[in-house]
Amino acid sequence: MVGRKLEKGKVIAVEPEPSNFEILKKNIVLNKLSNVVALNIAASDRNGMITLYKIKGPHTDWHSIVKPGGNYEKVEVEAKRLSDVLSSLGIKQIDLLKIDVEGAEPLVLRGLGSKLVDDKKIIYEVSDEDHCEPILKCFGFEITHVFDLGDSKYKLAIRR
Repeated sequence: MVGRKLEKGKVIAVEPEPSNFEILKKNIVLNKLSNVVALNIAASDRNGMITLYKIKGPHTDWHSIVKPGGNYEKVEVEAKRLSDVLSSLGIKQIDLLKIDVEGAEPLVLRGLGSKLVDDKKIIYEVSDEDHCEPILKCFGFEITHVFDLGDSKYKLAIRR
């Protein structure tokens, strides 16, 4: 949806899970989105191979690099810091970053490092305890909105 509405710029879509990544690529082609770059990686605070945990059962779309409780399977995937991804793509600024990585949001932010000062807005999913807000405040962000969607909650942070 963002790719269709975006008049200039790029959407960088990060998807570590191999089956979901194939679906993402098909959707990009079906929707003729030339402004979307799909990356089959996990965003994290380090580069290299990392374990992706996939919950077994009816919620097969849940996966995270944070180890869950319960029954899960492991898949080894490539992880990259977003600061390195942005540099390799020649991207200097992020107008909007959406992070929904099932508890690994602080790892993604730490992987941006000093590039956080180049970001304007960040929307991120919040679990029981918000580990992102202190990181964001250190970089001059202010939480301006909280969106409670019932089964999930998101916060909008804007750098002032």
